[in-house]
Amino acid sequence: MSRPLLREHAAGRVRAVAGAARAWRDPDHDARAEAVQQTLDAPGRFTTEALAFAVNAATHALSAAERMRAWLGERSAPAGTHVVAVAPSEEGGPLVGLRAALAAFLAGHRVVFRAPGASPALVPAFMQAARQRADEEGPAFATAPALPEALEQADAAIGGGDEEARASFEARCAEAQVPPERRRWRGPAFAVAVLDGHESDDEREELAEDALLYDGWGRRSVRLVWAPAGTDPDPYFQAMARFRAVFPVHEDTPGALQMQKAFLEARDEPHAHGDGLEFLVSRGAPQVQPPGHVRWVEYDALGEVQGWLARHAARDGDPSVQAVLAREDVRERLDGVPAPAWPLGTAHRHVLEAPGEGVLDFAAGL
Repeated sequence: MSRPLLREHAAGRVRAVAGAARAWRDPDHDARAEAVQQTLDAPGRFTTEALAFAVNAATHALSAAERMRAWLGERSAPAGTHVVAVAPSEEGGPLVGLRAALAAFLAGHRVVFRAPGASPALVPAFMQAARQRADEEGPAFATAPALPEALEQADAAIGGGDEEARASFEARCAEAQVPPERRRWRGPAFAVAVLDGHESDDEREELAEDALLYDGWGRRSVRLVWAPAGTDPDPYFQAMARFRAVFPVHEDTPGALQMQKAFLEARDEPHAHGDGLEFLVSRGAPQVQPPGHVRWVEYDALGEVQGWLARHAARDGDPSVQAVLAREDVRERLDGVPAPAWPLGTAHRHVLEAPGEGVLDFAAGL
């Protein structure tokens, strides 16, 4: 007998998530305000302004039930119910792990969430609000202080982070007897911007948002900017300075960038930065730098960019390039790029869309 469509199977939970999102659109909503404060108190680099942006973008997207149903698409519902441990990367944005938690929750599974240290409260508080509105028997969402505790209750798992984190994840899953086919890993990722030198003032400020909003943290942050050889970078740097006047840098970021700035100076590598090290941009080969440090890469022909993307867009089946941000004219010329191509200024506004939607396919296929 054929299984029902996931969007029909998940109707009650979709309504619950949408209802929680509508409540959370109020910045003074008690649970939201408390979770934001806990995040500001945590050892991360997220500012009040950045957290407001993240929560507003997410709740705007999730308050529309039809948008979630479209995300679920034509997938069939899972054959059974599982307990899914979700342990996102420690180096993500403010809402890291939300998409994975939503995928498992909407697929009808129970979720046990291990929050990252830099953002310990936002996703758990929001998902608890959705769980309460679902009006179901049993704990559909719970939290655990660490991965081993989460896996004690789980028979499937989603994790994320670097190779060291992956090795630990695989070992812990094996100890907990979670089989390989019920594990999903999300490796390090970033976004890329491709310029043509004709960006308007607004588009340059949109690029600044894509690159600097979360001080470079998160899988959607632009870490590489490709520009035609000879492009004057000063107008783009000025846009970054204007952006920082609206979205201030976290107080710990300039100190972290100081060592990288000193390294660039010692090697006599071209670079630019804000007066107070609110941002750092270096020019050189297309090598991803630490968060907050943007690499400016020159190209002679767009084919160079396409070739680089083809070689680097995926790692072990997991998209490492989450998106390519560019003007419409450039996007139309980037034929066959193995990553979503989005307008400048939208990197952190695509809450549900992700390359391949791997976590949703995984959750629905359990």
